[in-house]
Amino acid sequence: MIFLKTFNNSAALVQDDQGQEQVVLGKGVGFGLKKGDKIDESKIERRFIANSHQDEVNQVKEINASTIDLTNKVIQMVEPLLNVKFNDFQHLALADHIDFALSRIEDNIDISAANIRWEVKNLFPKEYKISEKVIALINKEMKVNLPVSESTFMTYHFVNAASDNDQVQETVEISEFISGIIDIIQYKYRMDLATESFNYSRFITHLRVLLVRLLRNKHHKSGELDGSLLGFMKIKYNHAYDTAEQIATYLHSKKVLFDIFNGTFLHSQVHATFLGIPIISMNYTSTVIPIILAVWFASIIEKWCKKWIPTVVKTFLVPFVTLLIVVPLTFLIIGPIATWIGNALAAMTSAIYGFSPVLAGVLLGVFWQVFVIFGVHWGFVAVMMSNVAAMGYDQILGLSLGASFAQIGVVLAILLQTKDQKLKGIALPAFISGIFGVTEPAIYGVTLPRKKPFILSCTAAGVGGGLIGFFGTRMYMMGGFSIPATIGPKGGVDMSVYGLMIAMAVSFVLGFVLQIALGKKSVDADYDEKQAKAVQEVANQADVIAKAAPASNTDLNVSTELVSPLDGELLPLSEVKDEVFSSGAMGEGVAIEPSQGVLHAPDDGRVVMTFPTGHAIGMKTKDGAEILMHIGMDTVNLQGKGFETLVDKGDEVKAGDELVNFDIDEIHSAGYIVTTPIVVTNSKDYEKVSVVRQGEVKVGQEILDLEGATEKEASTNENPQIA
Repeated sequence: MIFLKTFNNSAALVQDDQGQEQVVLGKGVGFGLKKGDKIDESKIERRFIANSHQDEVNQVKEINASTIDLTNKVIQMVEPLLNVKFNDFQHLALADHIDFALSRIEDNIDISAANIRWEVKNLFPKEYKISEKVIALINKEMKVNLPVSESTFMTYHFVNAASDNDQVQETVEISEFISGIIDIIQYKYRMDLATESFNYSRFITHLRVLLVRLLRNKHHKSGELDGSLLGFMKIKYNHAYDTAEQIATYLHSKKVLFDIFNGTFLHSQVHATFLGIPIISMNYTSTVIPIILAVWFASIIEKWCKKWIPTVVKTFLVPFVTLLIVVPLTFLIIGPIATWIGNALAAMTSAIYGFSPVLAGVLLGVFWQVFVIFGVHWGFVAVMMSNVAAMGYDQILGLSLGASFAQIGVVLAILLQTKDQKLKGIALPAFISGIFGVTEPAIYGVTLPRKKPFILSCTAAGVGGGLIGFFGTRMYMMGGFSIPATIGPKGGVDMSVYGLMIAMAVSFVLGFVLQIALGKKSVDADYDEKQAKAVQEVANQADVIAKAAPASNTDLNVSTELVSPLDGELLPLSEVKDEVFSSGAMGEGVAIEPSQGVLHAPDDGRVVMTFPTGHAIGMKTKDGAEILMHIGMDTVNLQGKGFETLVDKGDEVKAGDELVNFDIDEIHSAGYIVTTPIVVTNSKDYEKVSVVRQGEVKVGQEILDLEGATEKEASTNENPQIA
């Protein structure tokens, strides 16, 4: 092999033994040689036949020698990691990309890939990790600092290399497509392309790489790109963008790319196929109805499977067959239906906005939260992206901005109205997240389960939406904070921005006022029902205590001293977080926050009531005082978990005897408090029930003093509050 001339130290033109000219690549392959010298073939790493690859030869001439050497190192590192062999076009495309990346660094140009980095990283994790290693190698060898975005671009080269299978038919198709694309470009620009130029060669190389990915379904559809990027390209490079759309239409016609229902509001991009059936894009984030429908459909299929699948294999075959049927049908039917409904609603809202912005605002404000529940609100997001890309702003999606503030206005009112501590614990974080536009916790956790508050929030949102439509508020970008997104790049803060602020304030205040005025009864309906059941439970307990022990041999004229049944801190009964006790309806007494999990007898007497759940115990003292000791609030729901009753009904006990063991930590971990009321259920039979101690208390220390009644016959009366 004879050396003819050098392009650079790593690229040379040679003549092989058959007289054909070749371009060879390799570190130092042409260094120090003169025309006619024999070349060291061991240095050759890549060859191009000059006559049949003239474009590639021209491209090699333009690439820096150090870049060619570096590309060879990169390929030597990558090929064993991916178990692939780079073909000539892939080798050259990678070298050109590295050379271009290094040029951009010199010119201080950074092309951001933030909009697709996450998808690339997750779709091609192996190739992405390798690309990070390659970037590190380039930075080290060339003493540069390439940006993170280069890892994303580099990944595409490695994905393309890993999927290459050199099909002849594919090569023919690619050639036909390139010819068609060139014809479109020449027609749109009314000029002939300089086919001998370096830029043309470079364009063809990258076009080949693109078409390989398209034909093998390894590409990202435009719907996955950031709308702001597409909008920028459309405005900045309008003619080029229009040409690209013409090329896309051409590729659609050749079935390289395809959408369904193109040109209608049902238009949806295809992301994959299942048994030849196109599957469209559907985002299930923040939706609930599509998932409910899928689960409901799965339950039907599961019942059907159980009828015919043999028992011996039901355990694994029933779920397997169910998923095998349900998953594809969910993606084929349920998701697309939600997408189409969303697109139809968005198209209808756009039409109404053209007729009356106020009417469109009212309708979208009222129904926006309903759309969120059904997952059809994403159709409006697509319209917004399209509007921003075409016009630089959108007026449709902004109509929904009042909904968040209407929702949190209602939630704040509920937070102030409710007596249910659990609801308060849900409402407060839901209110905070709603301020930042995340209303799902408020909808699903607070307003929707109570129905009326949800309706009131939709009403307030409708008023806010109408105001936004009236002021003509525009959104110029997507963002977590609504107000900055409505500030125009040219007009700045104008009346439309102030109008949005007014609409938000009105939505918030109106939601709050409507809930205060009309929604109070719906807030604690379930809570009040639970409280009524709790009152009935405690009343039953008091009734049992009153009737269980005979009234003989008791004297309520005698003052009785009750000692503490627990170690802990004394609390006024009014501070107990249960109105059944704190109101005094069940009798007077005191509460203890226990520090030890052992309940003792407060006086000599008889056990007249125990529960299988162990959460409460009742006794009647020797002097006739009827005592109820209720460990914790709502702890009956634990069904005995964490409790051990040490006595039985009818047992005689002495003051200080152990009655119940309970695990404070286990009760707390289950979400319950252990504050224990000590209640004299027949306290009205006494002249006065006095708390004689405060603060910390030990078992056996006096806590209550019961002063005897003035009327002798009181000792035989039944408990008046039970009667």
